[in-house]
Amino acid sequence: VGIDLQPALLEIAAARAMAAGLSDRVTFHCVSHGQLPFADQTFTVVFSKDSLLHTADKLTYFAEIRRVLKAGGWFVGSDGLKGVQPGATAREAYQQALGLPAYWESLETYGHLLEEVGFTEIQLRDRSAWFREAVQQDNARIFGPLKSTLIDLVGADHYTAWTQTRQAMAQAVAAGELTTGHFRGRKPVDRELP
Repeated sequence: VGIDLQPALLEIAAARAMAAGLSDRVTFHCVSHGQLPFADQTFTVVFSKDSLLHTADKLTYFAEIRRVLKAGGWFVGSDGLKGVQPGATAREAYQQALGLPAYWESLETYGHLLEEVGFTEIQLRDRSAWFREAVQQDNARIFGPLKSTLIDLVGADHYTAWTQTRQAMAQAVAAGELTTGHFRGRKPVDRELP
């Protein structure tokens, strides 16, 4: 089961599932930031990648994820996060270039929210050093050897707009205002509940 806020991304996912011969085994749902359209204790794992930053009320959403997990199930994710530097100028410029709402929190805040809604065995992993290096390497390829190929694929206008967003992201990362991290928490089984 896959979910997203953007119907266009779900269409791409459905097309890829069909091309891979998986369309009989996967479904996709467009959801808002409210209640998830699934029964209690439906899933053994919920995975989230770079989407929670677009959710203002993370506490409610984490509680929803806990609700749809089976006892003993895991919530695992990775997200764009507020960096360790107190400023936000470069991060705000990136958000504006991105053109999507973002509600940045720290990795530590994610850990507190997971605990508050009842997850246990919480693990947090700061990926700042890796992210800085990955952004630099990606941009070196995007602005270097891949430039002409990318322009041929998406056109000069799209390439220019996309690379402006990439530059804004790189500036926010370099300023220490934007990072990424991994997190996970387990929904306790009934006998473990207080």
